[in-house]
Amino acid sequence: MLARVPESHRPAHSRSARRIEWLLFAVATLLSAFLLFLVQPLVAKYILPWFGGAPAVWNVCMAFYQSALFGGYLYAHFLITRVPPSRQFWVHGALVVAAFAVLPVLPAESWRPDGAEAPGTRIFTMLLSSVGLPFVALAGTGPIVQALFAKRFPRTSPYPLYALSNFGSLIALLSFPFVLEPWLSLSAASPLWSGGFALAGSCVLACVWLGSARPGVEEPPVRAEAPQRDRSVSARVTLEQRIAWLLLPACAVILLMGVTNLLCLDVASVPLLWVVPLALYLATFILCFASKRYHHPRLFFAVALIALIANAALEFRGVGLLRGLFGLDDAYDAIAILISLLFAGCMLLHGMLQRLRPPTEQLTAYYLSISAGGALGGLFVGLLAPTLFNDYDELPLGLLASWIALGVLSWRMSGRSGHATSRRLVAAAAAVILALLSVIQLVYDSDRGLGEVVFRKRSFFGLLLVREKHPNEPRRHVKILVNGTTFHGRQLQHPIARRMPVSYFGPLTAIGMTLYDGPLSAAGLQLDAAPEGSGRKIGIIGIGVGALAGYGRSGDEIVYYEIDPEVVSVALDSGHFDYMGSSNAEIEVVLGDGRLSLEQELKDSGSRQFDLLVMDAFTSDAIPIHLLTQEAFRVYVQHLRDDGILAVQVSNRHLQLSPLVSRLGASVGLQSLHVRNRTISGYSSGQSKWVLLSRDPRVIDRLEQRFRARMRYAGVSEPDVMISRPKQAELDAAPLWTDDYSNILSVLKHRR
Repeated sequence: MLARVPESHRPAHSRSARRIEWLLFAVATLLSAFLLFLVQPLVAKYILPWFGGAPAVWNVCMAFYQSALFGGYLYAHFLITRVPPSRQFWVHGALVVAAFAVLPVLPAESWRPDGAEAPGTRIFTMLLSSVGLPFVALAGTGPIVQALFAKRFPRTSPYPLYALSNFGSLIALLSFPFVLEPWLSLSAASPLWSGGFALAGSCVLACVWLGSARPGVEEPPVRAEAPQRDRSVSARVTLEQRIAWLLLPACAVILLMGVTNLLCLDVASVPLLWVVPLALYLATFILCFASKRYHHPRLFFAVALIALIANAALEFRGVGLLRGLFGLDDAYDAIAILISLLFAGCMLLHGMLQRLRPPTEQLTAYYLSISAGGALGGLFVGLLAPTLFNDYDELPLGLLASWIALGVLSWRMSGRSGHATSRRLVAAAAAVILALLSVIQLVYDSDRGLGEVVFRKRSFFGLLLVREKHPNEPRRHVKILVNGTTFHGRQLQHPIARRMPVSYFGPLTAIGMTLYDGPLSAAGLQLDAAPEGSGRKIGIIGIGVGALAGYGRSGDEIVYYEIDPEVVSVALDSGHFDYMGSSNAEIEVVLGDGRLSLEQELKDSGSRQFDLLVMDAFTSDAIPIHLLTQEAFRVYVQHLRDDGILAVQVSNRHLQLSPLVSRLGASVGLQSLHVRNRTISGYSSGQSKWVLLSRDPRVIDRLEQRFRARMRYAGVSEPDVMISRPKQAELDAAPLWTDDYSNILSVLKHRR
C-alpha cells in the first residue's frame, strides 16, 4: 500500500516548494479569471456609443464571450490531450505571445459602424478581431491549470481551483462598476489590463512548465496503495451525463441573458446592470463547486416558486389578491424578483452540474461541454432570439427548459441513489409546478391597463408595441407606442384633437411652450405659416411617434435622427400615427445614431445651423449614455445658431439627469433653464422635465418670460409648472461625463 509521508517527516524545502507551487497555480487561476471578466464590461462599454447605447449590445457581447470561452476550453482540451507534455510549454507560449501582439483590446476607431451592416454581425466581427486571441488565451487557463495541477499533485482535487477561478471573475465584475469605472477612464484602464495580461501569461507558462515535469514533491510513496477517488464523482460517464453537461449550462446562460436584457430595458444599458446578474451567476458556480453543503434543492425550488408567483402578481395587474399579498408595484420590485429568480435557477442548475462532474482524467472534456452549452445559450439569446421572437420569450422558455431538465435529472438521480420515492415525487412535482407557471407567463400578454396590442415588432434595439385604448369612445380614443416598459409617445384619434401633441410634448410642457404660442382651445392648434424667409430649422434626436411635427408650420424644416428603422416605420407607414404625415413642415429623416449622424454631417457639409435642437432620447430607461458626454455636447453646439436652443428632455424614473445636463452645457458655454410640469389634463400635457440651454443669456431670459406669460394665459401656476435656474453650487456638485468616463451611480435616484 502507498501511504503519504507525514508532514513532519518531509524535508522543509519540499514543503516550501510545494506551497510555492500551489500558490503559483492559484495566482495563475485567479489573475486569468479576473482579467477575463474585467475585459468584458471594459470593451462593451467602449463600443456601446457606436451602436446607439442599445441594451442588445451587451447581449451580443455575451454571445461572443460565451463562444470565445468555448474556443478557449477547446484549445485547453487539445493542448492537454493531444500535445505531448514536452511541447505544451512552447505551444501555449506561442499563443500568449500572439495574443499580446494584438493588444490593446479596445477596438480601433476604424471599427465604428457606417450604418450599412447588421449591428450584431458587426459587433461579433469586431470583438473577434480585437479581443479574440487574448480572450481564448485567458479562457483556456482554467482547465489547463487544473489539469496540470491534477498531474502535478495527483492526490489533491483540482476542483477547488474552479471555485477560485469563479471567485476571481466575481471580483473583476464587482470592481468594474464600483472601483474602476468611478476612478479610471477607459483609456487608462486599457494599458493596465495589458500589463495584467503579460503577468498572467507568465504565471500560466510557469504552471505549464511545472506540469510538463515529473509529479510534484507532495507525496513520495512508501507502500503501494490504491488511488483514492472522490466517491461523489461518477467513475463512468454516460450519454445522459454528457447531454446534461450541455443542457444545464445552456439553460443557465439563457436565464442570465434574459434577466440582464429585462434589467437593461427597465433602467439603463450600463455596466452596473450588466455585471450584477453576471456576478450572481458566477456566485452560484462558486457556491456549488466549493462545497455541497451550499446546494439545497428544496430551498431554491421554493425561492423560484415564490419569485414566479410574485412576478405573476406584477404581470396580472387585475388580480388584486396577488398584488395585496406581495405588495408589488414598481420597477425595484421587478428587479428584486428577476434577481431572485436568476439566483435560485442557477443554484439549481449549477448544483446539478456539480453532482454530475466526472473524474479528473475527463476534466477538460467536462469543462469543454460546459462552455459549449454556454455558447449555445449565448448564441440563442444574442443572435437568434431577436429574429425568432416578437417578444422577450427567451426567458420564460429558458425557465421552462430548466425546470424540465431539473425534474428529469432529479428523478433519475434520486432513483439511482436509492432515495425514497417521496423525494422523487417532490422533485417532479416542483418541476411540473414551475414549468406550468413559466408557460402561463409565456403565453399571457399582460396589458397592464394600457390597452389592446395592435402592432408588435422586435428588433436589435428593443420591442415595439402599439396599444390602443378606448376605441369605442371617440374623445378618449388613443394609440400609444411602447418600447419595453417605456412610453415613446401617444396620439389622440379624435379628428379635432388628432394634431395636438400630448403627454411629454403637450402645449404646457417646456417644449410645447417653446414651439407654440398660439391659442389654446378645444379646437386644437392654430398654426400660422412662418413669415417669408423666417421658417424655423428644428433638429430632433429620437422620433417616437413624431409628435413634435404637430407643431410644424408652413416654412419650417424638421430633421429627425433615429437609430431604429422600425420606429421610423411605425411613425411614418404603420397607419397608427400621422403626426409626421400631416405636418405643415417639411420633414426629413436621417437613419442612424443621432450623435454619429451629426458628427458625420459636420465633416461632410458643415453645421445645420438649427434654431432648435431637441434631445428626446432619455425618456427610455435604457438611456444612450454616449449622448450625454462633453464631446457630444460640443457636437450639438456646433450645429446650433448663435442664438439657437438645445432642449433636452430628462424625464426619467430612475435617473436624475437635470444637474448632469446643466453641467455638460456649462462646460461648452451654455446657460440652462429647468422646467418641470405636473400633468395638466385640461391642456393634454403630461408630467415632464426639460432642460433648455443656449449660448446667449438673453435667449434664456426670453424663454423664462415667455413660459411665465403662457402660464398666466392658461391660468396655471406653481407647482403645476416649476421654472428654475441651476445654482453654481449645483453645477459644481454635478458629474461631468466624457466618452472616456461616465458613472451611472452618480445620477441614480435613491429610493425613498
